[in-house]
Amino acid sequence: MTDFLTVLEKGLGELGVDLTENQKEQYLKYLGLLTEWNQKVNLTAIKEEREIAVKHFLDSLAAGVYFNWHNQGKMLDLGSGAGFPGLVLKIWQPDKQIVLVDSVQKKVNFMNEVIEKLGLEGAIALHSRAEDLGRDGTHRQQYDMVMARAVAGVPVLCEYCLPLLAVGSYFYALKGPNYQDELEAGEYAIKVLGGRIEEIINYDLPVEGDQRSLIIIKKVKPTPKEFPRKSGLPSKKPLIQ
Repeated sequence: MTDFLTVLEKGLGELGVDLTENQKEQYLKYLGLLTEWNQKVNLTAIKEEREIAVKHFLDSLAAGVYFNWHNQGKMLDLGSGAGFPGLVLKIWQPDKQIVLVDSVQKKVNFMNEVIEKLGLEGAIALHSRAEDLGRDGTHRQQYDMVMARAVAGVPVLCEYCLPLLAVGSYFYALKGPNYQDELEAGEYAIKVLGGRIEEIINYDLPVEGDQRSLIIIKKVKPTPKEFPRKSGLPSKKPLIQ
C-alpha cells in the first residue's frame, strides 16, 4: 500500500489539504476493504493502487476543496457506489453528517462495513432509488448539501437531487471536462425544479492532470410536489424543453 500512500500524499500537497495521521490510516483501511471486497464483488473497475488513489480518493478531495463547507449540516451523496466522493469527504470532514445512497444493495453493504470498521460517526448508507427518496418526507428538502459523481446527465441528476435540498442549499455535480451540452439541456430542469446555476469550476486532477468540472447549483425555491416523478421516468423522459 506504499504506492497508494505516496501518490495520495503527493496529491494532498498539490491540493493544499492537510490530513492527520489517523485520517491517512483510515484511508489505508478503506483501501484494504475495497481491495478485499473487489475480489468477490465488482465495486470498481479500477484495481491498481495508484489509479485508486488518483481517480477515486484524490478525485473526491479535489472537488471537495471547492465545496461550501460552512453552509451545511447534513450531506447526501447520491449514487455513492463504493463511497466516492461521500466517504472520502466524510473522513476529511469528520464532524459532518452524511447519508450515502445507492440502488445496489452490495455497494450499500460495503459502505456500511467501511463506516463500521473505520468508526465513522454520523454516516449511514441507504439502499434506495433517488425517486423514492425524493418523495419521502424524512428526506425531501432536508439536506444542506447534495453531491453526485458520474451518475447521470444534468437534467436527470437535477430531478434526482434538487428535491432533496433545503432552499438556500447547494447541489454539487462532479463532471469531466465535456459537460457543456448536458448543462445546456439541463437549464429547463434546473429552473423548473427550483434551482439556479451558481458557479462552474474547471480544475485539474492532482498528480495526473486530468481535467474535471464542478457544477454548483443553488436551490432558490421549493421543488414542485410532482417532482421527482415515479421511478424510471426521469431517465426515460428527462425534463428537457
